[in-house]
Amino acid sequence: GELTALMSVPEDCINLVEYLKRFALPLSVMQTSEAISRVMYEVCEDAWKDNVRYLEVRFSPILHTEGGLSLSNVMNAVCDGLALASFSIPMKVGIIVCGLRHLSPEVTHTLAEV
Repeated sequence: GELTALMSVPEDCINLVEYLKRFALPLSVMQTSEAISRVMYEVCEDAWKDNVRYLEVRFSPILHTEGGLSLSNVMNAVCDGLALASFSIPMKVGIIVCGLRHLSPEVTHTLAEV
């Protein structure tokens, strides 16, 4: 219904900005350290249950700063969730920080340094 329409990318999607609009709702609940850590843990847990043994999580920390977190806070939250997962899930996990082409080169440079 309405939620599916809100989060589905139309076939005639014209650019990355339009595509990323579909992530507004999920991102809105991933703006605290606690939520980010929990999501990272649950991504690992769900992947393990799906028989994944090596996982690379790609994300852009800048998308998690609208609630006031710094980029360092976001990365620490992701690492905290990963550390918690590593206690009970024997899976190898890598984190890949992504820049976004519609943002300024300065933002991308900052992301590369996080």
